[in-house]
Parts: sequence; structure tokens; C-alpha cells
Amino acid sequence: MNAILMDSSHSADVDKFWYEVQSYVLIQSLLFNVFTPQIDLILQWIQKFVFRTYDRGNLCSCFRKSKYSATKCKTVVQYVELYSGPEYDLAYKYAFILKFVFMSMMYGLALPIMFPITFLALVNLYVTDKLALTYWHKAPPNYDIKISKRAVAWLRKTTIPGVLFGYLCIGNHQMMSS
Repeated sequence: MNAILMDSSHSADVDKFWYEVQSYVLIQSLLFNVFTPQIDLILQWIQKFVFRTYDRGNLCSCFRKSKYSATKCKTVVQYVELYSGPEYDLAYKYAFILKFVFMSMMYGLALPIMFPITFLALVNLYVTDKLALTYWHKAPPNYDIKISKRAVAWLRKTTIPGVLFGYLCIGNHQMMSS
């Protein structure tokens, strides 16, 4: 049970120490991760911008002699690879969703602020993915239904640890007395 509480040196219960130290770590990590889809998208865009600028040889297109002879790419494949968007990474999206759902289901009863943080993260991911798929990424490959079924199977497994940790929190007299 100490591994679930994330502290093996203090006690085996959810007490004042757990709320003072461990809960801040959990909430801060989730709040930072809410904005990782935008950070990832911005870093990908900066990387493509730097590579494209290096390919053209200058920062501004107004200094070029010809509008069409500005690339250093030797083949069409190199040109398409450089000037098209990145591949869509579905594994990253599933990991993002599962991480937030697991954390909110596990610690949500003890820290109810995790539910709105998870909602904000999922809405944020949805909006960022819609914009990125529309304007930035290549067309995603066709995935089969097995990936979604596996993710739903993992989501079903969140109830057992969530109920056990919730029972531990509700059964704690220190938490319920104040």
C-alpha cells in the first residue's frame, strides 16, 4: 500500500503529511501536463521552421532571386518530407488520456480538484488535436478497432484501485473529521 501512497518513509495511511506533501506533487504534475499537447505542437513547428529555413538558405523569402528555386532538396521525396507536417502519433494521445483518467480515478476521491483538471486536459487535447489534424499533421493512418478496445479495457481497470484508495480515504477518521 505504501507504493500507492507514494511514500514509504512516513506512514501507511492518508494523513495530514500526505496532503501537505504528496498531494501537491500529484496536482502540480497534472497541471503541468495539461499543456503538453500545445508544447509538443509548438516544438514540432519550431523544428520544422528551422529545417525549412536552413533549406531555403535565409530567413525571409523577400531576399530570394527566384521564388521556385529556393530549396536545397535534391529529390521530390526530400522536399515533400521537409515541407509536409509530421506523422500523427496515436500512442502519445492514448498515453495522455490514460494517464489523466488513471490519476483522477485513483486519487480523485482524496483530491477532487483532479476531476476538473482532467476535464480541462481532455478538452485541451481534443481542441489541440482537431487544430493539429486540420492544419499541421499528415493524414493519420487507418487504425483498427483493436487499439480502442485495448484502451477501453485499460480504462475499466481503473475502478478497482480507485475504489480501494477511496475506501482508504473515506475510512480515515482524520480526513472525515474536519
